[in-house]
Amino acid sequence: LLLGCGNSKVGEQFIIHSFLGPIIQIDISSKVTQLMNRRYEKYFKEAPIKRMEYLVDDAASGLTSLEPGCIGGGVLDKGLVDVLH
Repeated sequence: LLLGCGNSKVGEQFIIHSFLGPIIQIDISSKVTQLMNRRYEKYFKEAPIKRMEYLVDDAASGLTSLEPGCIGGGVLDKGLVDVLH
């Protein structure tokens, strides 16, 4: 789960470096998630399994688009990574 993904290439980098996913990327902006869905359409169409997904949601409101317990791999707060980088 990648929170606050924006237009970052972090999810793509995970896939390029052999992470199987799925990588669920969430942002509060529907415009950004639409842009990213178009940008990475190749990963959605070419893969036999879903490797990457973009959702519109707000982490501050409790991530209402996700079922409880559906995230098993980990959570990355991209904003925090940006600050530390």
